[in-house]
Amino acid sequence: VLEGTVSTRIEGTQAVTRETDKMWLVRLLEITRKYVLDDLIVVKNLMVQCFPPHYNTFNRFFSLYHNAVSTRVKELTWEDLEANEIVSLLTWVLNTYKSVEMMGHPDLCSEFDINQLEPLLPQEVVDNLLSKYVKTFTVSVTLTEAFCCVCTSGPHAN
Repeated sequence: VLEGTVSTRIEGTQAVTRETDKMWLVRLLEITRKYVLDDLIVVKNLMVQCFPPHYNTFNRFFSLYHNAVSTRVKELTWEDLEANEIVSLLTWVLNTYKSVEMMGHPDLCSEFDINQLEPLLPQEVVDNLLSKYVKTFTVSVTLTEAFCCVCTSGPHAN
């Protein structure tokens, strides 16, 4: 029941799509960051005292949220991400997630060693995203160069 509730909470953070908002991914990641942080602080400050210590309430929730976020981030990698979206996703996964802005927040890190967390994405997926970014960026630069050449040497060039 708890796992389903946490998963639904993470999956339900996407309110917009690329078609309606070019910054959809940045917004989604920020909402996810805020929900996870806020929820885990509530667990630490209010829920833990309602259960016996051997339940390891905080650690259970910490792991549930980590797994739900990991699943959601993996799903996002299946999207046809644009170059800027790849940068946003990888920055969030590799930097923001374990920072003091989220899982490494001072209110949480006293309860859990973030260095014990498995990576949100397997290294192979990170490498694939980086490769896709380089290809996308290379194509973009090549198209820009081609366009500039046409403009400077075409029939309307000065």
